[in-house]
Amino acid sequence: MHPRDAAARGLEAGQIVRLHNSRGAYRARLTISETIRFGVIQIATGAWYQPDGDTYQHGNPNVLTLDKGTSQLAQGPIAHSCLVEVRPE
Repeated sequence: MHPRDAAARGLEAGQIVRLHNSRGAYRARLTISETIRFGVIQIATGAWYQPDGDTYQHGNPNVLTLDKGTSQLAQGPIAHSCLVEVRPE
């Protein structure tokens, strides 16, 4: 997350945050970097799906994305961007 986004939310590097939207939520440890564009967050992929109530553990971004392919032919993932909010856990 960009430092200005983190400051606007009162977040600090290393803090556990909750990322959420209308599809779901999960927890992640926050990294702050000037290399991330303002207004954008970057999420690493590849965490195992591990539900814990209504919030998922270990940062699996699949809970935030729409499960829909790019077309009937390709069925590639369309989930490389989505809108989320980030707040302290």
